[in-house]
Amino acid sequence: ADQSMAMIAGFTPKHLTCLLDGLTLAGCMREDLFRSAMDEYIRLGSVGGRQRQMMLSRVLFAAMLERPNMLADAPPAWQALLSRSEHAPMDAPVRPYHRELATCARALSLVGART
Repeated sequence: ADQSMAMIAGFTPKHLTCLLDGLTLAGCMREDLFRSAMDEYIRLGSVGGRQRQMMLSRVLFAAMLERPNMLADAPPAWQALLSRSEHAPMDAPVRPYHRELATCARALSLVGART
């Protein structure tokens, strides 16, 4: 992540999206890298195709659910992107299979599993 921070200005919008998506999926998002990548993505102004939009939506949705503090004081330039995820529920309604999933998460010793 340190190397990414040092070279963030050289990334294309596609590279930035892939970086953020990979870090989100790996569960190791750093706030400074997230903010720098988002600022650079918005500065470049490229929306991209459907696949990139879906990846960025996944990143923003995960940030909103898992790290809302990263988005709490988001600059005005981010608002268009954040508005895509604003109607997402913060907690899903309890379903019958949630208890079973929680049991599996505990059995697998998954860190951060909400039970």
